[in-house]
Amino acid sequence: MRDRTFLDIAIQHTLEGCFAPPEYGGNRQGGGWRMIGIEGDSQPLGYSLFSQELGGYRERDGHPMSTPNPDERGPDGELRPRPLSTDGRAIQANIAQLTGFLEQVVPGACL
Repeated sequence: MRDRTFLDIAIQHTLEGCFAPPEYGGNRQGGGWRMIGIEGDSQPLGYSLFSQELGGYRERDGHPMSTPNPDERGPDGELRPRPLSTDGRAIQANIAQLTGFLEQVVPGACL
C-alpha cells in the first residue's frame, strides 16, 4: 500500500461504497447501479465487461470462459454493447475532470 496515494485509496473506497453489492453495506437498495443503468447483481459467473479500447470483452482472472451479456447481442447475434447511461457518462466525465484537476494541483497524485 506504500506506493498508493491517499487519493487512490479514497477513490477506490468511494467507488466500492457506491457500486458494490448492497449486502456489503454500500450501494443502498442498488441506487448506484440504477444511476448508471445496471439492473442489479444478476451477472452470471463468466460474463465480462466490454472494453471499447480492446473492441472485445476483457477476461476476468479466474473466469476464462466469459461471454457477452445476453442483452448485448443483436437479433443477428452480432455484438452490440449497451452504451453508458446519461448518469454513467456524467460520472465518468466528472471523475476524469477531478483527476485532471488534482493532477495539476498535486503532480503524481493520480498515477
